[in-house]
Amino acid sequence: MRPGDGKQWRSVCINLSVALRTDFIELRRMPVTDLMETAKEAAKIINGKHK
Repeated sequence: MRPGDGKQWRSVCINLSVALRTDFIELRRMPVTDLMETAKEAAKIINGKHK
């Protein structure tokens, strides 16, 4: 994902915002690399809880 991928970036931010119960605007302000790392870490935690 690159900064120009607005729709995908927005979707990731919305999903993370709901899953983490955090501020959508703060996620949108994150650099793409940080956002993707955050998404990966959240997925690990969320998937681990569902096992």
